[in-house]
Amino acid sequence: MMKNARILILVMSFILGLFFKLVGVASAAPMPPEIAVNDETRECAEVMRGDECMNCYLPEGWEILGLYPDVGCPQGYEMIYLDLDCVTDYGCRLMTGQDDISTAFPRLTLIGIIAGAGCCGLVGVIIIVVLVVWMLNRGKKAA
Repeated sequence: MMKNARILILVMSFILGLFFKLVGVASAAPMPPEIAVNDETRECAEVMRGDECMNCYLPEGWEILGLYPDVGCPQGYEMIYLDLDCVTDYGCRLMTGQDDISTAFPRLTLIGIIAGAGCCGLVGVIIIVVLVVWMLNRGKKAA
């Protein structure tokens, strides 16, 4: 019976830990880097066109050639730094806690850390109680 209880506690702590770890991850992920080219000026640039909360647009005459590093700058093109026109969705930033007012540490991650620490403490207490009960039962059997 105690062996089943220990396995159950181990599985529950793993599942709860995984749940709170996933809840804590709620920040916007950037789009992968891409290669943009301008055939008129024979220039190319590595660009990142934003994330879930920001869209960046290429200047007139530029087009995406493919994902970097799968696609490189074409032969005879000069690699330059390209400044993109980016538009931020502040509603999205507020939801994930990445607005200018708060720190860069998302609020949802903080909630996940607090809940995870509380869950870990609860699991620790349960494990200690189970061990104490097991030791007491083992002591009774020995006497």
